Amino acid sequence: MSKPTITVCPGLYRLNLNLMHIGDAREIEKRREILEDAKVKEHEIVKQAITLMDNLIDNRLSRRSCLKTSIQKLKHSLAINPKHLNTLADLAEMHRKIHLDAEANKYDEDIETILTSNTFDDSKEIANCLLEQGYAYMFEDFDNYEKEARFSLNDASKQLIVELSNARGERKTRLQCAAQYAYNAQCLLNPKFEQLLNEHLLEKRRNGVAFLKEGIERLTNLSVSKSEITIWKFYHAMACNRLYSSYRQCRDAETKSKSTKLTNDSCRSFLEVVIDLPEDINGYAFYRASSYAYIADILISRMENSHDGIQIDIRSIENGKVEFEAMQKDPKQGFINAVRIYPNDEIILHRYGEALLMLSKRTYNKHDKLCMLEKAKDVLTTAIDLQQKTHLAVYKARNNVYISMFDCLKISEDEEKCKKLLLNARKDGLLLMKEHFVTSDYCDLATVCQYLAKFPQCNDFGEQFVKDVEYINEALDHVNTSLHLKGQTFAIANIFGSILFDLGEYETAAAWATRALLLTKIQNPTNITNICWYMLQEKPAYRDIFNILTYVVRKYDNIGLISKALTSGLVKYHFTKLCGIITYLQNTLLDQPQTRIAKALIESIDKKKPPYAQLGPATQRYTFRRSQDVPLVYTQADIAKVIKEREQCTNENVERLQVPTSLEYDFSAITGKDDVGWIKSFVFNQLSLKLFDDDVALKGRPLCEDHDLYSSIILDALDAVHTSRSTLMFLSDSFLEREWPLLKTPMLDMLKKRPDFLILCVLDSCQIPTELEQLSTINLANDKQIPIEIDNLKLKLFTSQYL
Repeated sequence: MSKPTITVCPGLYRLNLNLMHIGDAREIEKRREILEDAKVKEHEIVKQAITLMDNLIDNRLSRRSCLKTSIQKLKHSLAINPKHLNTLADLAEMHRKIHLDAEANKYDEDIETILTSNTFDDSKEIANCLLEQGYAYMFEDFDNYEKEARFSLNDASKQLIVELSNARGERKTRLQCAAQYAYNAQCLLNPKFEQLLNEHLLEKRRNGVAFLKEGIERLTNLSVSKSEITIWKFYHAMACNRLYSSYRQCRDAETKSKSTKLTNDSCRSFLEVVIDLPEDINGYAFYRASSYAYIADILISRMENSHDGIQIDIRSIENGKVEFEAMQKDPKQGFINAVRIYPNDEIILHRYGEALLMLSKRTYNKHDKLCMLEKAKDVLTTAIDLQQKTHLAVYKARNNVYISMFDCLKISEDEEKCKKLLLNARKDGLLLMKEHFVTSDYCDLATVCQYLAKFPQCNDFGEQFVKDVEYINEALDHVNTSLHLKGQTFAIANIFGSILFDLGEYETAAAWATRALLLTKIQNPTNITNICWYMLQEKPAYRDIFNILTYVVRKYDNIGLISKALTSGLVKYHFTKLCGIITYLQNTLLDQPQTRIAKALIESIDKKKPPYAQLGPATQRYTFRRSQDVPLVYTQADIAKVIKEREQCTNENVERLQVPTSLEYDFSAITGKDDVGWIKSFVFNQLSLKLFDDDVALKGRPLCEDHDLYSSIILDALDAVHTSRSTLMFLSDSFLEREWPLLKTPMLDMLKKRPDFLILCVLDSCQIPTELEQLSTINLANDKQIPIEIDNLKLKLFTSQYL
């Protein structure tokens, strides 16, 4: 045996599992059901580990009455095996929680005696201690407590703001402080912490694999029964399989490459279970059947990922070679064997149904695809019928099957059956909603409701196709719930835009489509098409559309995306308005990159225009006015002169250099010439719209677009400060080089009189001026974080009126 690499520290309390911190009652009930099911199905060697995990749930609040009851239960278990290390350690921990340190010390002494012993029995107890800890680690789930805390803080902030509107004196001061702290806490949790959570879960799953591996090595060295070692190999294979899913979420290539070894290790271990456990002993049927199902699931789910190294090395298991090769040719055979050995297992049937759904997506023959989906539906329905409290993941799988069957059928062929499939999908989806499943479930349910609202014209978009407004409103409710529970994702932003477009709320739909663009790194022409389609409704904002196209080309460095985004359908339906964009651009000063984009735009329109349509003579010339970069030539004396002239003007203008007494706008902006278009399209529009149910719309001062006269820049900045409750200053390298030297003196003077009016918005990795480092900062340098940061900014701007 290799030298031990893990220091043995008995007890499940020491592992700090999420079981100890569950707060949601439904989640507690679900975990208890899983553990009770394991007690019935699984072998005697894991029963005490399950008891200890159940004990963690009972005592997550460390109440004395619960602890005393649990201590008596564990003492009864200890009477059966007085040397069970994990039980001894948890009893010691529980006695310390109720201040019985002397009793706890006695258990510690017993543990030390076993750990320092070299007898066969004590060595086996040490190995079992590691194995049981690995088993507990294996069931560790991803619990995003930070997001739950953020949503609670958001609700608390709203309640505090309501109270602030009626508060006076010291009570108002205290509430203001509380609201500020709640806002700061949300900002700390809002930045990207998803990766940190994945790393936390990854570490625990790694521990599970390592503990099980070392425990198995210790048992092998002790020459215990082969069947006992094989059962623990099953759990080691499960742990490897779960670690694989965590590795696949990691971005670095080195970590992802480790998933190849995990696939090989888990497949080989599952095959050993199938071969080494006797067929004629009922107690082993669960393990053999589950192993068949796992192997089939691995082969089906990973066959498309060639970099996963799906060629499994089974040279060490010659007896299973023929059977494994047969499953490689037809992975469904693994599930057929699993159902034959253990016919009424919900989890096996669930995996079988999901596997058939995956296989159907790779089948191009419509008849074969529908046959697979029908079989998947029947298998999953059987799993659901097996027990009333079935795990709702089975409903999720059946929901996906119904949606796939609907996508496969043509409504014109069987309208009644198509609608029934949608209604069934909605029914299963509503069950999932009660469990707060993953983001995609809410989005799928919203899509189903959207289809039902427009049935049978499900794939058409627009207010004119909506026949049942109740369904479309339900779809919007589901997406709002998903946003509240899961935060912002590309899928949520995308479907938000689609639903709002069907409701005729075009401006808000365009804002969500723009967010979807920020939330993905994939070059998705459809997303750009949607933005254009939404913006071209009613009176189009030509400048905003062009700003979006400019951003897309800059982000992906691919001007060809314009041609792909301007589909024939878009050009045909909005030909006149698209020609209006060209006319607008021909009367606008453009720099060299903008001119290139404008020419690509007109070429795409010309190429895809309807046969009957013709471009105007001016448009056909492809000519655009080139702008020149006008330098700001000024001295400090010029700046002083502009400010002095303003001071000597009317009383109104004198007031502009004093602290304002009334504020017309919630916010204003000071920005550079090169950034004004992007800021208007991606920031101002988002702040000025109510994007979801409990959002707020803020009133922003129109942006200044005259950045070629230093006097205009100074006077506009002063006007911005004196008409708005808060002023956003957008920092970029070009702004700091061109505009900031001009604005530095008046802005610093105003900060002395009104220190809380300015918020810095950093657009790239520029250096914040030393004199501004103490100010509040919003980071807009990372595209994917911009929607979250804008929500942070909106919250700050909204709460500032009460602070």
